Amino acid sequence: VVIETIYKSKIKKMKVVFGGLVGGFIVVFSLFYNNFDLYLKIFGGILICVVGMEKLEGFRNIAKYSSFYTLNLASVGFVQAFEINTHYLVFFGLTAIILLYLVESNKNLIIFLNQLKYNIIVNFHKTSLRLVGYLDTGNFSEYDGYPIIYVSSKYYPKELLFRDYIDVRIATVNTTSNLKAYEPVSCIIEVGRKKKEIKVLVVFCDLKSVDCLMNVKMLL
Repeated sequence: VVIETIYKSKIKKMKVVFGGLVGGFIVVFSLFYNNFDLYLKIFGGILICVVGMEKLEGFRNIAKYSSFYTLNLASVGFVQAFEINTHYLVFFGLTAIILLYLVESNKNLIIFLNQLKYNIIVNFHKTSLRLVGYLDTGNFSEYDGYPIIYVSSKYYPKELLFRDYIDVRIATVNTTSNLKAYEPVSCIIEVGRKKKEIKVLVVFCDLKSVDCLMNVKMLL
């Protein structure tokens, strides 16, 4: 039931009952046939999953069945292997449930972010910046037809201290800011197996979690 809830599957009472009956039969069978104990532990769990859980698409079934084993390992396996008392049993069981829930809940977000990730190279006269850029779907800002990209200030090249910059005015949701923009010698983005050179302006700012926020117009 816990696994079905985490994976947002339909909880069918009859399947849960059949899964429980299969599990009970396996336990009884292992009491009389100890020689098959290892095989029952491995394949019995798969049989319980097939009988008692709703089937998902593709590899999600494998992930779901693996989660079932992980949860059982956290609750029963640790107790058997390390002779842990019941208080720690509850702790390990709850921890496993929480971890499985977090992984499943954030899986789509991780996939979405990876789809918006590109390798990007920004070349100045003396400095070449190799960055991992993320497409900012809300960034359409430009100056004189040049799209503006935002790069973390930790990559700010010292050579730009003595270079001229362009004062650009950027409108945000709450206010309007004047920012220093620099024109690189070249900006190259990798799209699939192809490399595309684009004319851009670079603004260095405080980006805590990413190297570069790209502009939508770079891919148009």
